[in-house]
Order: sequence, then C-alpha cells, then structure tokens
Amino acid sequence: MSTHPSIRRRIIWRLSVLFFGALVLSSALFLYESWVHRVDNLDRSLRKAAAELADSVQRDSTGALRIPGSALGRLQILEIPSLRYAVVDPMTNAVAVGSTAGFIRDIAKLPLMSAAPGGFDFRDASGASERGYVTGVDSAMGRLRIVVASPNLSFADTLAWMQDEVASELLPVLAPLFLGALLVAPFTIRRSLLPLDRLSVQAAMIEPARTDVRLQEQGVPSEILPLVRKINEALVRIDEGFEQQRRFTSNAAHELRTPLAILRARIDGLEDGATKSGLIGDVERMSRLVSQLLLAGRLELQPPMPNVLIDLAEVARETVERMSPLQAASKHRFKLLLPERPIRIWGDAEALGDALRNLIENALAHSPPAAPVEIEVTEGGALEVRDRGPGVPPADRQRIFERFWRGPNPGGDGAGLGLSIVQAIAERHRGTITVEDNPGGGALFRLQLPGSMPARGKSSPS
Repeated sequence: MSTHPSIRRRIIWRLSVLFFGALVLSSALFLYESWVHRVDNLDRSLRKAAAELADSVQRDSTGALRIPGSALGRLQILEIPSLRYAVVDPMTNAVAVGSTAGFIRDIAKLPLMSAAPGGFDFRDASGASERGYVTGVDSAMGRLRIVVASPNLSFADTLAWMQDEVASELLPVLAPLFLGALLVAPFTIRRSLLPLDRLSVQAAMIEPARTDVRLQEQGVPSEILPLVRKINEALVRIDEGFEQQRRFTSNAAHELRTPLAILRARIDGLEDGATKSGLIGDVERMSRLVSQLLLAGRLELQPPMPNVLIDLAEVARETVERMSPLQAASKHRFKLLLPERPIRIWGDAEALGDALRNLIENALAHSPPAAPVEIEVTEGGALEVRDRGPGVPPADRQRIFERFWRGPNPGGDGAGLGLSIVQAIAERHRGTITVEDNPGGGALFRLQLPGSMPARGKSSPS
C-alpha cells in the first residue's frame, strides 16, 4: 500500500461514499413514505368503496338486499387488491349481501353493528391480516352497515412495489444525478488542485544556481497558504546560507592568490635544483585549485542559461590555442577536429572554454607520456575529448563528476574539482556530460549541448 495517498483519490472516494450513503438514505425515506402513502391510499379507497356500495344497495321484490352489477363494475376502478365487501341488514343484524361466503363468516364474528365508522384491522379465518372499513348509512331501507376489506399492506409488498417504482420513476432521475456528480467531482477536484501543480512546477525550478525562486502565493487556497509561506521563509534562510557559503569560497580563494603569488616570487629567487622544481609544482597545483574554487563559486552565482549566440568551433579553437604552452610542457600532441561549418548555439563562450580546458587537463593527467589527446566539435553540437589512458570503469562513471571525488587510483594530482565544474557548466547550459570507452583505448568525454543528438559529421584536422 502506498505511503503517499492521493488527495484527489481520497476526496473522490469520500464523495462517492457520501453520494452512495445519500442514495441509500433517500431510498429508505422514499420506501417509508411510500408505505405510509399506500396505507393512506388504501384507507381512502376503502372509504370510497363503502360510499359507492351505500349509494348502490337495493332491495329486490322479495325484500332481500342486493347490489347491481354496474355498481360492482365501478368498484374495480378503485384498484383495491382482493376487495371484499358486505352489507348488513338492519332488520336482522345479519350479513345480507357479501362478496364471498368466507368473508361473511369472518365479519359475522365482529361487533360491526356497534362499531364506530372508520378503519379497523382484523384477521380472517386463515390468519391473514386484513384492513377493513365500516360505515353506517341511512337509506329508504333503514340504517345500513357497509363493510369493505382488503388484505393489509405488508412491508414486503411495499418493497416489491417500490422496486418497480424505483426502476421506472426514481432510478431514471437519481442515476444521471449520481453519475453526473461522480463525473463532475474529479474535474472539479482536479481544477481545485491546480495551484498545487503550479507550486510543484515552481519548486522544481529551485536549485543551487537559483535559490532566489519563491513559491507564488497568488491563487493558492487559504488552507495551503500557511504552508507555502513557511516554505518561502525556509527558502530565504537557505538562500542566505548559500550566499554566505559562496562569499566565503570566493573570498578565501581571492585571499589565497596573493600569498601564492608572493610564494612563487620567492621560490623563483632560489637556486635551481630539485627543491625549487618541487616547490614550483606545489605552488602551481595550489594556484590551479584556487582558480577552480573561484570558477566553481562564479558558476553558482550565474544565471542558468546564457542567451548569447556563439560558435562552438571557435570556442574550441581558441581554448586549444591558449593551452599550447601546456601542450608543449607535457609533450602530448593535441589533435583538433572541427566541422566544415560553424556550430552556432546559445551559450557562454567563456564558461564552455573553461569546461573544455578542464576536460583537456583531465585527459593530460590520465594519458601516458606523449600520447595524443583528441578534441572534436561534432555537427550535433557536442564537445568531445578522447585520451589514451586507462579509461573509466562503468561503476565510477557517475561518481567522477562529484566534487572532490578522485577514485581509488587517481591518475593525477588534482583535487577532484575539474569534472564537477564541467558538469555544472553543462547543467547551466541545459546540456549533459557523459563518459564512455574510447574506441582506440582510453576514455571519451562528451559535453552535449542543446540541439540535435550527437552525430559525427565530416571533420578536418586542424
């Protein structure tokens, strides 16, 4: 079971339960009202039947009471189930006319002559519950007692009747309302939760290079507004912490440059020898580390995506030219491959030059002496650097871009900042940096910038 339940699903589920409960409750109320209504209707129908019989009873030539067939036909219009009736002769106080002999026997046991007009319940000879109505009427034949009866309505009969009524009348009305509510509820809930989706998009934009992003409070539901405000307050504190860290890194690197320059000047004044060469190498490594720290701090302060149109091939050419002294000192040979046409992209030429320089320095650090280092600008908008070193094991191809990670067997004396700087520049340009095996042996680093996928075009050595 998921530990992060969906608000949409919870609301829809609870609304469905609420709608279903309301449907059940309304059906129960409808059933009760229907049962009461049917009982009232039965009583009214019995009163009408009694009045119809009272108006229609006659006495034949022999003096016996009878009911014309036309009157019995009118009783059928009342739609009383299993209607039974009887007329009590006032002269004999006996049932003179009845629908069935059984009914005559049933009511003969009842004190009908002394009963007040109105409805009553009784049981017939079989024990079945009956609903009756008795009334007195004055006629030319004297005071008559009219008795009508019908099987009493049971809850089961009412339920069966209600099923027909629900299927024919209630269901066609409630079902569309219920289904409509279920269809409208998800749409309404989804629209109501759109501010949360917008907040998620805004939160996804927060990163070390953009700690100034804040969640917008406009249009946020009042129930969520306190949470948004607290998050914005936390972002302010985080932004201040990042700013302090950036200032510290930048200031520390700047402060180190001056003593390093003084130290280098003093070392240059020493006599030539192994000690002087070693100290110069140490100072150069420290100077490179300081430069990398300054570059890392500067990247964190820059906006995510530059909007300057540059020629990637020209960036590569200028970077390689600036590194020609390093090439001569290392005795490696650079091989620059450029496409026949300019590769124009939106980017920061200085930052991309720094990235390429770090990739070349990394290749020099891991390549055997005098091994060539190939630099290529592809038609697909990528910078590729290939070396002839030991390569990068697949297990380490993600970690090598972490800050200060150097691996179990580092091939150089760097601090582990160069490749992390390359990744930061790639992310700033919405690009990617990957490493794979070089077909000729060694590693191939590819800095892919936005545009077409990597694809080698025609290239010419330069």
